[in-house]
Amino acid sequence: MEIAKRAKFPVKVIGYSDEVEKLMQSANVMISKLGGLTTFEALACRLPIIADATTPPMPQEAGTVSLLAKRGAGILLKKASDVVPIIQSLIGNSRRYTDMKAATAGMTMPGSRDQIIREITALLPAHPQAAEPVIIPANA
Repeated sequence: MEIAKRAKFPVKVIGYSDEVEKLMQSANVMISKLGGLTTFEALACRLPIIADATTPPMPQEAGTVSLLAKRGAGILLKKASDVVPIIQSLIGNSRRYTDMKAATAGMTMPGSRDQIIREITALLPAHPQAAEPVIIPANA
């Protein structure tokens, strides 16, 4: 909190939130470790990522790291001291930022949840005696 108070730009420290999607939709870029859920939530919100690569990624995250860099939806942060220059370069080069944002759109499949449900349902045998249909909430 003390570092945020001394920053040369506005910083808001936010603790735990149930509204991560709203936070991501209002952000210009996310700086984060590339955990699976967080990364793909950001991509679904078309949020470019500055990915913490200061330490080697965990094996289950390595593919995500290379995919993000290869597709251009993120920048790998090799040293913590590079974060400010990276942000400055994005501010100074709107084309690069626009390209990153566009790259995020190509990494998600809108409607994929419904497609998965249709595919699984097609594989299930018919059960006319089933008591109730399975209902999946819209926000699942």
